[in-house]
Amino acid sequence: MVKFCNPIITTSFIAAEGTFIQSGSKFNLINVYGPQDDHAKLVLLDELKLTMSSGLPAGAPCILAGDFNLIARATDKNNLNINRRLLATFRNFINELQLRDLYLHGRRYTWSNEQANATMVKLDRVLFNEEWDALFPGCLLQALSTEMSDHCPLLLSCDVDFKPFQRFRFENHW
Repeated sequence: MVKFCNPIITTSFIAAEGTFIQSGSKFNLINVYGPQDDHAKLVLLDELKLTMSSGLPAGAPCILAGDFNLIARATDKNNLNINRRLLATFRNFINELQLRDLYLHGRRYTWSNEQANATMVKLDRVLFNEEWDALFPGCLLQALSTEMSDHCPLLLSCDVDFKPFQRFRFENHW
């Protein structure tokens, strides 16, 4: 169970301080629903920076999750129609705040326009800081399927004990 307090509510995200009831561990959670308009995307990133630097407790584990409506790499989209300025701005945001992008298992893209020649994009993601990684080193992000949305739902598990697949290799004992 988790208790949230001190919410910050904007048009594109909700941020709150969280406490795990059982352990008392504190963390920050930001749930993002990014705008469509390019200028509004830049405003969102500025608001997120401000919230992370002065609106939430510093040094706490932090996770940002949701639909950013931005891509961080050209490979996040299945075609070459890419706004490279916004891509670079989003990458700079991630780097400046020293965030990491949690690997998504089970799917490369999280959104599709569902056309015959579909555009597919990874718009939904989970970003986290070093403190979050120290608290939850075994996080697993999985893509689920749906018939109700053009986005795939994501399932974040924070207490997974898994080891990456190790390839078989021959060892020479001569």
